[in-house]
Amino acid sequence: MTAASLPQREPTEADSLAEHRRRETGGEDASVDSAAFAQMDAGRRLAHLRGLLAEAGVASSPAADDWRRRNAPDAEPSPILKSPAPAAPVKTKPNSSTPRRVVKTLLGLALVAAVGYEPLQRMAQTSSVEAIVNARVITLRAPIEGELQAGPAGREAGAALAPGDLLFRIVDPRADRGRVDDLSRQLAQARDERPRLAARLESARALLADLTEQTRAFGAARIRQLEARHDALTADAAAAHARTLDAKATLERANRLAADGAGTTVQVNLAKRDADVAAQNEIAAQGLIVVNDVELDAARRSVFVGDSYNDRPTSAQRADDLRQQIVDFEQALDEGDRRIARLSQDVADEQARYAQLSSAAVVAPAKGSVWELLTAPGEQVRRGQELARVLDCGGALVTATVGESVYDRLRVGSPARFQPRDGGDDLAATVISLTGSSTAPANFAIQPAALARGAYHVTVSVPGLASAQTCDVGRTGRVIFDGAHADLLDALRPSLW
Repeated sequence: MTAASLPQREPTEADSLAEHRRRETGGEDASVDSAAFAQMDAGRRLAHLRGLLAEAGVASSPAADDWRRRNAPDAEPSPILKSPAPAAPVKTKPNSSTPRRVVKTLLGLALVAAVGYEPLQRMAQTSSVEAIVNARVITLRAPIEGELQAGPAGREAGAALAPGDLLFRIVDPRADRGRVDDLSRQLAQARDERPRLAARLESARALLADLTEQTRAFGAARIRQLEARHDALTADAAAAHARTLDAKATLERANRLAADGAGTTVQVNLAKRDADVAAQNEIAAQGLIVVNDVELDAARRSVFVGDSYNDRPTSAQRADDLRQQIVDFEQALDEGDRRIARLSQDVADEQARYAQLSSAAVVAPAKGSVWELLTAPGEQVRRGQELARVLDCGGALVTATVGESVYDRLRVGSPARFQPRDGGDDLAATVISLTGSSTAPANFAIQPAALARGAYHVTVSVPGLASAQTCDVGRTGRVIFDGAHADLLDALRPSLW
C-alpha cells in the first residue's frame, strides 16, 4: 500500500493554528524558555499557548478565550486558517494496524500532557520583568561641629557593620565650658562654708548645755535658800507670838494693879502699847512666811520672783537666745546641704552637656554595610553635615518592575516568591508597596527608576534576605506572584485534560 493510497486526515483548526505559528516563527522550534515567556506581552503569550495546544492536538476552549478577553482585551487573536475542502474519500482496504497506531498516539499525547504540564505551568507564571535586592539608606550626620576622627577600626565602603559599631568620633576642643567652671566654683564655696556653720552650731550647742546646767544649779540653790528662809521666818513668827503673849500678860497685870490703886495709868498705857506692838510684829512675821512660800513655790516651777531680777535669771535668758541661734544654724546648715546637692547635680548635668558638645560618637544604627563615605578623618565638620550613608540590611527588600496587566492584578499583602538569578531556593515574600509609575521613596540604595524595563514599580518584603548574614543589595532575580496566574491556569486546565 502506497502513501497515496492511505486515508488522508482532514486538516483541523488546531493544524491551522500550528501552521500559522510556524510561519510566524520562521519555521524554528516553537518552544521557549520561561524567561522569554515572562517577557512576552499578553497577546504573544496567548498565541504561544494556543500554538502549544494546537501541537498537542487540543482544541481551543471557551475558558481560554475568556481568559484572553479578561487579561488581554487589546491583543488580536491569532488568525485561523481556513481548512481546505475535504477531499473525496478514497476507498481502501481496511488496515489492521490502525487501532494500534491510535492507541500509541493517545498514549504519546497523554505522556506529553503529563510531562509538559509542569513547564507549561512555569511559563504561565506571572512574574516581574526585572527585580533587584534593595535596601534603605540611612544618612549619618554630625551631631556637633569639630574635628572628625576615625573609629578604632578603619571603615571602608562595603564594610559590614553591626548595631553600635563606632564609625567616627567628633572632637571639639573649643567647646564652651564656662558654665561648668562657674557652677564648680559655687559648689566649692558652698562646701567650704558648711564646716564654718557646723562649727558655730556645735559651739552654740555646747554653750547652751553650760547655760542650762548653770540655770538648773541656780534654781536648785534658790529653792534651798527659800526653804531655809521659810524655816527662819517660821522661828521669827514663833518668837513674835511669844512676845505677844508676854505683852498681853503684862497688860493684864498693869490693869489689875491700876484697879487696886497700886499702879498708875502710865504703866497701863505702856503695857498696852507693848502688847499692840507685839501683836503687829507677829502679824508681820506671818506675812513674811507667806511671801517666802510664794517665792518658793515659783522657784520650784522654775519661775523666780524677786525685786532684783526678772522671772528668769540671766543664764536662762541667754540659753533662750542660744536656742534660737541653734535653730538658725541648723536651718542654714540644711540649706547649705541642699544647695550643695543642687549644685552637684547642676555640675554633673553641665559636665554631661559639655561632654556632648566637646565629643560625640557616630555609631552604626542597624545591621548593614557602609554604602558611601562623605568625609575623611581630620576634616572639620559642622553640625548637621552628612558624614556617611549606611545600608539597613536588616530591612532588606526587593524592588521590581512589572507590566500593566500584572500590576492591575496585584494588591498590597499579595503572596509572592523571590527567585535569585544566580540560583538558590525561592524566598517567600509579600507585596508591601505598589507605587506604579510614580516616584519611589528616595532613600532606596538603588532607585527603581534605574531598572531598564517595565514602567510599574512594586516593592516586596523578603524576610529571608533580612535574616541573611551578608548584605546582598544589587543581587538580581525575578519575583513570582503566586496568586496572579491562578486565573490563567484555571482557564487552561479544562483544555489540557
